[in-house]
Amino acid sequence: MGLAGRSLGLTLDRVTSFQAVTADGSAGRVDDADEDLFWALRGGGGNFAIVTAVRLQVSRIRQAAWFFASWPAGARAEVLGAWDDLAPGAPSALTSICTLTSSGVTAFGQYLGSESALRRLVTPLARVPGGRFSAGTSSWLALQRRWAGCADGGLAACRREDRSTFDSASVYVSKPLSGKARAAFVKAAGTGASLVCDSYGGAVNRVAADATAFVHRDARFSVQVLSYAPIGTAKSRVARARAMIAPYGDGEAYQNYPDLALSDPLQAWYGANLPRLRSIKATYDPDGRFAFAQDIPAA
Repeated sequence: MGLAGRSLGLTLDRVTSFQAVTADGSAGRVDDADEDLFWALRGGGGNFAIVTAVRLQVSRIRQAAWFFASWPAGARAEVLGAWDDLAPGAPSALTSICTLTSSGVTAFGQYLGSESALRRLVTPLARVPGGRFSAGTSSWLALQRRWAGCADGGLAACRREDRSTFDSASVYVSKPLSGKARAAFVKAAGTGASLVCDSYGGAVNRVAADATAFVHRDARFSVQVLSYAPIGTAKSRVARARAMIAPYGDGEAYQNYPDLALSDPLQAWYGANLPRLRSIKATYDPDGRFAFAQDIPAA
């Protein structure tokens, strides 16, 4: 999921084929001709093969508009409400992220259109009192450097290593947040964990839940519960924060944030697609060579 997701879809939705090695040592191209394996590799985690190459359908984009806004801690509930009203149902050209922390809240996004249209679109956010708002237009590469946190250092800065310890978990939200839910999100951000909310909808949700192994096609947004800290502290913060907001989620979780605290991770990650995934596992990896702490067992 990236900042062109609501316009262009998830990366897995743009895959035309893989080059992969299966558990029996066979190597080859995996595409629509291998219906089950191709389906499973698009969202099924590291359970089915070692992927050595990915072929993608790409789009030519030269520039895009962006916005960034920040507010103090007292505005978190109001900003979250305004963002929840706007982001999941906005025109597909806009993908945005809202992040709550103990000290404040930010929102930013990318729009595949003009800056003037973007400014009109995010007016409800810009009107929340106490905020600092900016917007502009950038070349595509410059904008991706901005999102990568290396806008000022060129591509070399984008390759720097970050060895910080962290813990993370996730929650999917499929219904508009009530006042009680927004209060819970603010309280959760007060634990020291950050809540990073990625807007879904648009092209992400236009794909059927059973069209790929990625089942989360009805979500309004995902929440990454995140803490950069010594691992014991990080785990404690994340567990507390997730427990506070989980009642307002739909019971699903993002499979790229492994979480040993989940009581039923496979159901949370794969939902109704799990039985088919287990059947495919039995076909392509019956001996469980691709095994890890929360892998998919063969049917």
